[in-house]
Amino acid sequence: MGRFRKKDYIISFFFLLLSFVISITPVNGIIVPIIKSFFAALIGALLLGTITNLIFPKKTRPTA
Repeated sequence: MGRFRKKDYIISFFFLLLSFVISITPVNGIIVPIIKSFFAALIGALLLGTITNLIFPKKTRPTA
């Protein structure tokens, strides 16, 4: 199997991080929810990036 595309992981990470940060409503502080959102987005990006890389494999060009 070919190498996974880093762009899928990066796009997934920023999309999930943004959605988690927007959805939080902190009462006491903002640092802890942002840190939790960062790790949740990281785990979600790894899963989503891996799934998209498995579903849509990179097309290789034939060498001449």
